[in-house]
Amino acid sequence: MSNVCYCLVVIYAFALIKTLSNEHLHVYTIFMRKAVTINDIAKASGFSRNTVAKVLNGYHMSEKTVKIVMNKAIDMGYKGLNMAFGENGTGRTFNRILVTSTHPIMDIDFFTLVVKQIESEAFHHSYDIVQLMSHDQKILKNYINEKEIDGIACFETLEKESINNILSLEKPTAFVDFNPNLSDFHGRFDVIGIEGYRSVRSLIETLIKKTGVSSIGFIGDPTHCLGFSERYEAVISSSSAFGLPSPASYSLLPKDGYDYGKTFLLSESLRSLKKLPDLFVCANDYIASRVNKSLRLLGVKVPEKVQVIGFDDSYEAISSSPKITTIGGDKNDLGKAVFFSLTNQIQRKLSKNSLIEMMGEPIFRESTRYFK
Repeated sequence: MSNVCYCLVVIYAFALIKTLSNEHLHVYTIFMRKAVTINDIAKASGFSRNTVAKVLNGYHMSEKTVKIVMNKAIDMGYKGLNMAFGENGTGRTFNRILVTSTHPIMDIDFFTLVVKQIESEAFHHSYDIVQLMSHDQKILKNYINEKEIDGIACFETLEKESINNILSLEKPTAFVDFNPNLSDFHGRFDVIGIEGYRSVRSLIETLIKKTGVSSIGFIGDPTHCLGFSERYEAVISSSSAFGLPSPASYSLLPKDGYDYGKTFLLSESLRSLKKLPDLFVCANDYIASRVNKSLRLLGVKVPEKVQVIGFDDSYEAISSSPKITTIGGDKNDLGKAVFFSLTNQIQRKLSKNSLIEMMGEPIFRESTRYFK
């Protein structure tokens, strides 16, 4: 992540960070402002309120009038704009967003809440939502053409081939998390997620200062996704800043496919470490909950002997024993960010790309020895 510098921005009251020093990527800023009304568009375009209302509601009007009103509405950021127009102002239909994934997501509560918020925003802005789970480019292309898709929201789409398949469709796209090699990809897309570097580093530093942590290990595959990579970077950076031993000898970095659900297998992997660290930073709550079980199987008490933290504030964090200290982000805000990323791309035809991240908040529970 050496090509990343940090700044603080606001998007619909969400915290955005990370401006990428890459010619293909930039962070756009949308500040909270008064909603644009039909009257505002009428004044700016020189047409009557009645004429503007008819255009926005799909009534037959002259091509010139439609173009002037629509361009003004787009320029002003009118939120009620939900119609897709042909080159000549004809063929108007509701915009349609595809929610897709290369892996099952609806049994994961984190993603379910985000998708529900996307659906809620779509309902209130008169957008259609359809869903398809596939990584097959031909199937996706046929489906997108058949359903006349205007934008794509991608979940758990992390493999390079799958991402390129999506981008080759040349549709406005929003990815929830992404491949860690962000600069390798080109196309019309935004990446949206919960910020992982600053939030995890801040939590680690709190535990170092409050509980005397003297060694840290990471569990997860840093190459799995951008989020995991950021969290691993936070572990390395924190250890270095406080003069702690290298995390390498305390970490488990298995590649994708490792079955964390097999408690005995994970226990043996933990046993293979020369020494357990004072703190395990896990890539997400699911992994953290399995680490809790595996440590218990080894007779290691959490948090007395080893502290454990996760990420996401998912169901696993509160159902685990002990409950897991984690980083939480508002899933509703994340869903809104995905929806408005797509509507901005669709309506404004943005050609540059953005990394949009919301700051996470630490949630202290029983898996650490510090309670705020």
